Amino acid sequence: MVKASSSEPSAQETATRIKSLLKEISKDERADAARLDELRQILASLIQQGDLSFSKTHKKTSSNKKKSSSATDKWNGWLQKQHQQTVTQLTSRIEKGRRTAVRTLWGLMAASPTVTPKGQHVHLQEELLGAWLAAVVQMPVDVRQDKPLKHLIEAEWMQRDVQYYALRCIAQWATDMYKTTKGNKQQEGSLEQADRMLYILMMIPFPTTQSALDMPGNKHLFPPPESSSSSKNNEKEQSYEDASDDEDSQEEQGNNSSDEEEDAEDSDDDKEKELPPKKKQRHAPKYFAYQDVKYHKKALAKAWMAILRLPLSTASLKKALPYLSQHVLPKIQQPLRFADLFIKAYRGATGSDDTTPNKTASGRHQHANTIIPLLALDGLFYLMTQHQLEYPHFYTQLYAILKPKLFYVKYRARFFALLQKCLLRNEMLPAHLVAAFLKRMLQCALQVPPPGALFVLALCSNLLRQHEECAALIHRNSTQTSSTTKDPYNADTDDPVQSHALQSSLWELHALEQHYLPAVSTLAASIGREDFKSPMLQLDEMAQHSYASLIAQERNRRKNSKGNKSNHKNTPVTFTKPASLFCSSDIFAGILHVPEAATTEGTNST
Repeated sequence: MVKASSSEPSAQETATRIKSLLKEISKDERADAARLDELRQILASLIQQGDLSFSKTHKKTSSNKKKSSSATDKWNGWLQKQHQQTVTQLTSRIEKGRRTAVRTLWGLMAASPTVTPKGQHVHLQEELLGAWLAAVVQMPVDVRQDKPLKHLIEAEWMQRDVQYYALRCIAQWATDMYKTTKGNKQQEGSLEQADRMLYILMMIPFPTTQSALDMPGNKHLFPPPESSSSSKNNEKEQSYEDASDDEDSQEEQGNNSSDEEEDAEDSDDDKEKELPPKKKQRHAPKYFAYQDVKYHKKALAKAWMAILRLPLSTASLKKALPYLSQHVLPKIQQPLRFADLFIKAYRGATGSDDTTPNKTASGRHQHANTIIPLLALDGLFYLMTQHQLEYPHFYTQLYAILKPKLFYVKYRARFFALLQKCLLRNEMLPAHLVAAFLKRMLQCALQVPPPGALFVLALCSNLLRQHEECAALIHRNSTQTSSTTKDPYNADTDDPVQSHALQSSLWELHALEQHYLPAVSTLAASIGREDFKSPMLQLDEMAQHSYASLIAQERNRRKNSKGNKSNHKNTPVTFTKPASLFCSSDIFAGILHVPEAATTEGTNST
């Protein structure tokens, strides 16, 4: 214990002051916040002086001491208890929605690092960060709606060590929450907390390469030791990592174990421990796991696996699936661990929905059954093409979700891009499957807006040119399909085999030739008459069309035609020069009269 000077309070005075500050006397929020902030300052000063420290070695060996602890250890142990009481009071204030407690607890955490067993370096204390996160998700104010609170959290997530330990804390929090709610039915409180924690997880940036992690401009709450000093002490000091390479290989081989066994292995692997000298030489400059991008990816995968086991609302699942597909799956080492999630979502098993009954509950459920498979299509397609995932019912399910209402969702551009990849990149699709998709897409084109109809026609044109065995659908007349006028195509079934599309004809093309938009009618008339030497249609441009783009395209076409005087033609407005605004038989005739001068002036201007 550091000896107190004449200007500094003695240990007894400090203890007395801490005891008095820990008493919750005033109910005034400002006075209470000032009391807790003073406690933070005193504890931070004691940590800086060395009177209070947090060491894993101290916790492990305290029960094995043969003799009673020294005065220094007793003083340190007492201060740790007061520190824990302070944290408990701060977390209770955060759960009540007091913003000052959020910043105060973070300041206390920034001043309370954990000391490595050899006492050479410090790193962030996970227990404090976990308590801070658990309290934030229980606040009355939702972090998703509160911009000041959101900006506060985003500012702290810019530090590399905080990013790594936050992922670990979220994984541990989700695991504990899963064990608590596993035997119970879905609870509204746990559902809301899981949604908030998922949102916080998506706010955490993470490095994708080792070079990005080693950049000099990276921020740390507790900066790691310099590489130069670590190389000098290579023979004297051990590096600290979460797990050795051998343990990583064992974990990869045991991916088929149960959730409980996997959690136990992960918790054992995550404990920081010394590496053997041979392992240490491979990572000499690295002291902590957050300095290695491999462990960032490992912590990211664990956090997502743990949070997705919790009951999530449909709204949160709609945000999580695209984020997983675009940001997480391409970065982690074992993306196939998320295959079950995407397969269940693709089949329509969306998980937890809003449990509050109202008149629009069935409508929300139908909307979820449409959107969730669409969002899962991206991740499932990535796993199938990049990681050889086998899913035999992929095209059957894709055919089932292909409905006209998909052309009205905001994710339709992404869906169009995936649809063309699924159908055009696989040249080994059977004829009956291609015919079923052609029939269903063209029937959708009869009901959807012109931008969607243009994309469908372009995709059907490319499909017919790629699969010549389906050309009979164009050349077959409606009278040749059956002795009756009924179309043999069964549009009600979601099974392409049972649809009998190959025995039908594409009569929808003839109907689309009568479309009011010239671009749609022209494209429909050209299908089946293309030159096979001409290139395929550019579907990427078709997928981006909207009403605004079509109107702008038509306006630009008219401007260009007006610029060319040889092709310029005045559009006739009327054949008879009007004498008034209303005709003579109208009840309002004679009220408004067009002066002769205005008529003459208008004639001269034209």
